[in-house]
Amino acid sequence: MLRIATAITLLVLAAPAAHADDTADIKKALNDQLDLLRKGDTEGFKKTLTEKVRNGTQISDADVKRWGKSLGRATADTLVKSITVKDTKDGPRAQLTTFRKSKVFGDFLKVDGKWLADSTWFE
Repeated sequence: MLRIATAITLLVLAAPAAHADDTADIKKALNDQLDLLRKGDTEGFKKTLTEKVRNGTQISDADVKRWGKSLGRATADTLVKSITVKDTKDGPRAQLTTFRKSKVFGDFLKVDGKWLADSTWFE
């Protein structure tokens, strides 16, 4: 029993501390996006996207209203099964996987300390 506890302790201590708090921050960023969609706040929603997505995707007020209506009571906890954070040349990148068939839900990129959507999960 002591060996198992020691092994678990070593695994926890060896886990990278750089991303320890990121899961909660990413879920908060996703919940903020969901709230903006429900409110129909197109400009606010666009601010939660990376520059690449903002420039490469046309998002209208009608789109935001439609997406907001389709959300129901969805939250990050009901949509996301797992979050994997990796360091990339662009900075920390998180891949979110859904509960539904474990498909990739979307990617978030940490830009200037904020997690921004780097893919169009909302289409």
